Amino acid sequence: VVGSFSGTGQFDPFHEFFLCNDDDHYTSLCVTPDDRVFVTGYHGVDTLGFNYEALLLALRPDLTGDTTFSIGYICGQLDSYTPGIQYYNTGLPNYQTYDAGYDVVATPDGHLIMAGGNGHSRIELLKVDTHSAPDSTFGINGWVVTPIAQVGSRIALQPDGKIIVAGWTYDYHFMIARFNSDGSLDTGFGEQPGYTVTPLSTHHDFLRGLALQPDGREVVTGQVTDDANDDVGIVRYTGTAVGIHEAAGAEVAVNVYPVPCTGTFTVDVPDGARSITLCNDLGQVVQTIDAQQRRTF
Repeated sequence: VVGSFSGTGQFDPFHEFFLCNDDDHYTSLCVTPDDRVFVTGYHGVDTLGFNYEALLLALRPDLTGDTTFSIGYICGQLDSYTPGIQYYNTGLPNYQTYDAGYDVVATPDGHLIMAGGNGHSRIELLKVDTHSAPDSTFGINGWVVTPIAQVGSRIALQPDGKIIVAGWTYDYHFMIARFNSDGSLDTGFGEQPGYTVTPLSTHHDFLRGLALQPDGREVVTGQVTDDANDDVGIVRYTGTAVGIHEAAGAEVAVNVYPVPCTGTFTVDVPDGARSITLCNDLGQVVQTIDAQQRRTF
């Protein structure tokens, strides 16, 4: 069930949407500026529970199914019609269908990006347009599937359009990764090319939350299991230096985002350049350096 509450925390009985299919599981949602609600999760393909498809459900502000996103399906034991719902699978060969959505975010241009996993030590991203069609400019036919972790449980967007995904690995450690806007792994991020794995215990750790701070640092939290104890783990990651250089006569301007940050980058200085100007993401000058003396920071 998807329900609505008033600003004072009272349940709103006039805005509720009961989902008909008892084989659907709903994990997260997001709300767009026009008050549409998008729900993600997974759908049981067979009665044994061995095969799943990822799902996205679009609801209007009154929590009725949005048929502009998807006409919907007849599903469930009641043979009821569910407007606004769409099922997806990667169609990977040699695997059972086990695609599941765990979180979803809306992009500024109205697209949706779902994060999840396929049960085979691979995280998944799926990008669709406002009519539920996979975005062919993202990954392969809208899908990104990578073996860097088992589950992408949370997703967030940076101001520059890059995608932060957090979850856990096949051996149950926290993982955080960054992808470019086209779905490719951002190899300039993390301790490994594109991602960082953080073991907090010798047992099972499940990452459940992700937030981006204004300074660009990422904070994650989740369940940490060590011996017989269940604890809460919270980790904050430092920002990663990203150099965007642009030649302008005798000066090279390098924008560094986020600030403060840690990391190393090399500036490709044109012949004849005399100085390098370091600016923060707001364009404010941080330091001016002799280009002939130092090019690695």
